[in-house]
Amino acid sequence: MDDRPIIMSPMQDQDSVRPNGKSRLCPSSDILRVADSVSPEEQDWLKGRDEVTNKKLVEFLKYANMTDIDPEDYGNLNKSIHIGLAFSGGGYRAMLNGAGQLSALDERTKGPNGEKAKGLNGLLQASTYIAGLSGGSWMVGSIAFNNFTSVQDIVDHKTDIWDLKHSIVNYGGLNVVKTYKYYKSISDDQDAKEKAGFELSLTDTWGRALSHQFLSTLDDAGAGLTFSSIPDWDVFKNHEMPFPIFVSDARAPHTKIISINSTLIEFNPFEMGSFDASLFQFSKMKYLGTPLRNGKVNDSCYSGLDNAGFVMGSSSSLFNQFVLQINTTSLSSTIKSIITSFLKEVDKDEDDVAIYQPNPFFQTNVGKSDHLAQNETLTIVDGGEDGQNIPLNPLIQPVRDVDVIFAFDNSADHNNWPNGNSLTKTYARQFTPTGNGTIFPHVPDTDTFINLNLTAKPTFFGCDARNLSSLFQQRNISFTNDSDPYTVYDSPLVVYTANRPFSYWTNTSTFKLSYKDSERNSIIRNGFEVASRKNLTLDPEWPACVGCAIIRRHQERNGEEQTEQCKRCFERYCWDGSLDNSNASAKFNFTDQGSTSANEGTKVSGANSMSFSWTLCISENEKSWLSGRDKVTNEKIVEFLKYANMTDIDPEDYGNLNKSIHIGLAFSGGGYRAMLNGAGQMSALDERTNGPNGGNASGLNGLLQASTYIAGLSGGSWLVGSIVFNNFTSVQDIVNQNTDIWDLKHSIVDYGGLNVVKTYKYYKGISDDIDDKENAGFNTSFTDIWGRALAHQFLTTLNDTGASLTFSSVQDWDVFKNHEMPFPIFVSDTRAEGTKIINLNSSLTEFNPFEVGSFDKSIYQFANIKYLGTELKDGDTNGTCIGGYDNGGYIMGTSSTLFNQFLLQINTTSLPSVVVDVVTSLLNRVSDHEDDVAVYDPNPFYDTTVGASSNLAGNETLTLVDGGEDGQNVPLWPLIQPVRDVDVVFAFDNSADTEGSWPNGTSLIKTYERQFVNAGNGTIFPYVPDANSFINLNLTAKPTFFGCDAKNLTTLLHNNNTNSNSSNSYTVYDSPLVVYIANRPFSYWTNTSTFKLSYDDDERNSIIQNGFEVASRNNLTLDSEWPACVGCAIIRRSQERNGEEQSEQCKQCFQRYCWDGSLDSTGTKYNFTETGTTNGEESSLESVSSSSSTSSSSSSSHSGKKNDASASALNWSSLLGLAALVGLTVLDEF
Repeated sequence: MDDRPIIMSPMQDQDSVRPNGKSRLCPSSDILRVADSVSPEEQDWLKGRDEVTNKKLVEFLKYANMTDIDPEDYGNLNKSIHIGLAFSGGGYRAMLNGAGQLSALDERTKGPNGEKAKGLNGLLQASTYIAGLSGGSWMVGSIAFNNFTSVQDIVDHKTDIWDLKHSIVNYGGLNVVKTYKYYKSISDDQDAKEKAGFELSLTDTWGRALSHQFLSTLDDAGAGLTFSSIPDWDVFKNHEMPFPIFVSDARAPHTKIISINSTLIEFNPFEMGSFDASLFQFSKMKYLGTPLRNGKVNDSCYSGLDNAGFVMGSSSSLFNQFVLQINTTSLSSTIKSIITSFLKEVDKDEDDVAIYQPNPFFQTNVGKSDHLAQNETLTIVDGGEDGQNIPLNPLIQPVRDVDVIFAFDNSADHNNWPNGNSLTKTYARQFTPTGNGTIFPHVPDTDTFINLNLTAKPTFFGCDARNLSSLFQQRNISFTNDSDPYTVYDSPLVVYTANRPFSYWTNTSTFKLSYKDSERNSIIRNGFEVASRKNLTLDPEWPACVGCAIIRRHQERNGEEQTEQCKRCFERYCWDGSLDNSNASAKFNFTDQGSTSANEGTKVSGANSMSFSWTLCISENEKSWLSGRDKVTNEKIVEFLKYANMTDIDPEDYGNLNKSIHIGLAFSGGGYRAMLNGAGQMSALDERTNGPNGGNASGLNGLLQASTYIAGLSGGSWLVGSIVFNNFTSVQDIVNQNTDIWDLKHSIVDYGGLNVVKTYKYYKGISDDIDDKENAGFNTSFTDIWGRALAHQFLTTLNDTGASLTFSSVQDWDVFKNHEMPFPIFVSDTRAEGTKIINLNSSLTEFNPFEVGSFDKSIYQFANIKYLGTELKDGDTNGTCIGGYDNGGYIMGTSSTLFNQFLLQINTTSLPSVVVDVVTSLLNRVSDHEDDVAVYDPNPFYDTTVGASSNLAGNETLTLVDGGEDGQNVPLWPLIQPVRDVDVVFAFDNSADTEGSWPNGTSLIKTYERQFVNAGNGTIFPYVPDANSFINLNLTAKPTFFGCDAKNLTTLLHNNNTNSNSSNSYTVYDSPLVVYIANRPFSYWTNTSTFKLSYDDDERNSIIQNGFEVASRNNLTLDSEWPACVGCAIIRRSQERNGEEQSEQCKQCFQRYCWDGSLDSTGTKYNFTETGTTNGEESSLESVSSSSSTSSSSSSSHSGKKNDASASALNWSSLLGLAALVGLTVLDEF
């Protein structure tokens, strides 16, 4: 068994593993290097490869019959032209389609009579790089690891390679002995790795299984084959093949979050690592498995961990799950017992990861990601999990000097066909911190990809490098590299070629595991036709047009004009920047000529029915209610502007605008910490909040009454729900009068404390409520229990603690009908049933008094919330409507499902057995869905054809999870929808982003990033800095305005991912200004744990007090003009629309509070002095409160004394006694 790791003594000379497998020693050079260039080995190899590709490029240009150029000119350039090939993921569909596409580029592919096939012959041989991801890595690996064989050779001669007649799970089919040997071999291989001291994952099993299909002609099916052995092969040493790269994503251990900001890992014959700012290092591939600390070898070096199958498996870990389906097969019990035996040693809790232990980047300090450097294990997942299903990122790195990339997309975005989604993700990624200076050309939204036939025929992007100048100026650079001076001409042109049918329907399922030879060959044949423009019959000049794309960047660098032939080609194939973002779900574009056929008129029977509305606008009910609310808020805004003492403006002018000003309030998640801090912040905006002597408190009095929308998420939804569902009560009224609401002295699990009878009745009441729902015929989940538990804390004054309260009933309350309250919105995330994946592209679902649904493309519709629970199919009922499903507590629970887990801790409490028995019985009755979801069954969007997600529409159950799981912990998304016309959003962030449980702006960063992904759908969110800059520049220590000058958002308007969500008249002035206010300490340390479940009254009131101080700038003591500055933010968009100049007062305010675009991404500094400045000393956190005369505690005595300004803020009952003493305790613990 020659793939087992080989120990290498650090005392011996440099060398690699000998062919006989005996040990050699650590290299004399460092194993790790900074990613500021390609490796020295890659540089040396490229010199030889350039000599080969220069000749092959000349041959291709001659073959292409290009006119008015001399192909020989391109064989002796000062800078060789580099061509990159990128093959997407998508399981065996992607592998086989990609194989056909690759064969069209291969000079070794023959036609039926032995002549050269009619394709792009020789383009493969002229290419410098070839990259694969997931299913694409199987194709690239099959070719590269079989000594750079050809697709034709595999199909014609190597019959065991790509023998897919039997599933990879049932490898031998009826040949039981073959299947037995297959699994026995895999078991032995895993034993060898485990005995060598390495941790196993399901990817080890999956990788070895892949090897049996793709490396079957090698010894032991490639058990001893390493990626790093390729440099020793003649075909590589002689530079006869492109440089192979495989792509995966890195994921924080024990999480499920992957987004375009996740770290991208590449594997190549010399190294593995990343150019991303989060890692920015590479490790020598040969010594993968060597324990390192900050790049230093502990004692010995190891080799052999870079097994070829394991690397292919790492790029496609999404498929690991098939290994666990063994008990659903018809395999014999003997085989099942073997598999079960070796799977016992594998960590199945994370069945979709590849475990690299030791982590080669352990304790390094180069990259910006702590989780990558501080874990001894590097956790890697399928390269397509971040949505970038084409491995473009390694090829657009400036240090690689790639001129043109051929992007072959065999994804399953819509009806198992591509829709350009992968390109939109790579485009969006350049604006995130991980972009790190890369440039990717402008691309349209996914509907446009289909509607304009950009998936039906090849399309060129980035045809004119000069048009990339704005992208060049917006680059998000965290580290510099060797590419100075990098220009737009060094950004590659992209030739996009998508899977489509010609001779065969090739949109097979990603998870189809077996193919007959005839199916396999037909898909490969169709792939050839796709890449060759149907054997050049659709365009005989196609090779010439490809040649024009290849030489384009060279021509631009040297100021050479295109030939007439190339101009015609670019006119045919270059995207011209036009858009057609009408819903593409009803259009097909698979005529031979690549044109879109007539709209088939997809049925949208529910569009005008009782239950559904399209999201082109807000509902008629909301629109009607807003017209009444505008009349109220117009008056309240005038009152607020007068109270704010604004100079040089007449407040009355803003009460009679043609377009009313809309204010939105957004309260973040974060458990009870977020609820209580948010309560204090809200009280600072409420005209009903009184000071200690009965007058108005020193805050932003009346801003709540002037607001149009109020949104809450998770813990923020508890706050908003407590206020709204208690007839729009006030925070002061809850604290002073309604002592049962927010009585948090006992945990929600141990509700009655020592009062066992109270706890028993509590659980018995919840059990009875669940009985009622089940008896009505509905499935129940943990969220039903959690929602009823929350109601007992927040809705205690209502009949049956809100058991019959519905969100839709708010419509009938006088306080709502009379427009005396803002429009409430709760936010959740949607998750595909049976999965754990949530990212920025996940569907965001909102609940409001009229509707439930989403503006995201994946759903793009709303259902009448009053009839939630009604069985619908494509919007039509069966004649019976159901009401009462939209229970207020259940909706608060839906927005906070992260906390469901506490219900499972009943056995760890000291509750008496009689109570435990009731709860256990209750938990055993709920459905077997995951414990962190809310189950909406029936799914109101079942079988609809409006949204782009077949997964959501194809399930009878809608699965919703905590609204903060996608990282957007402040519910901004509903408030930045263009159809809502919000002018300014106040974002109250009480998240626990840092190790100290303070916010660092991550929520805003996530919302900024989301506008560039498919789900962005035409929204605009202003520029924000990275998380370190948020802290270092004091943007969390004092309020900060983002989007102060709408004209600066023009590029975002042009770059956004638009659907018909946005109206034609949408401009940058319709994107709201954002006032960001983060939790920070003044009179109390309010960074309690998200999962702290009990608070005594003093703790509760002290946190609320501090929240008031945060929103009021410490009761206006830090800035007496703070209300005026808020007023300036409120009226800013109206002024910009009307061409009005700011007053001098507003200009001064904006100078104080607007982010100026500067960055400070160095290690974070504490910033909790009273004035909001950063002291820069990490060790002085406990003393920052003494930095001013009004400090909240003395650094020497820790007395915790409150300052006078804090004490005068508002008159909470029972607040002024022990709050300072409790603050002292928290400070000491911190």
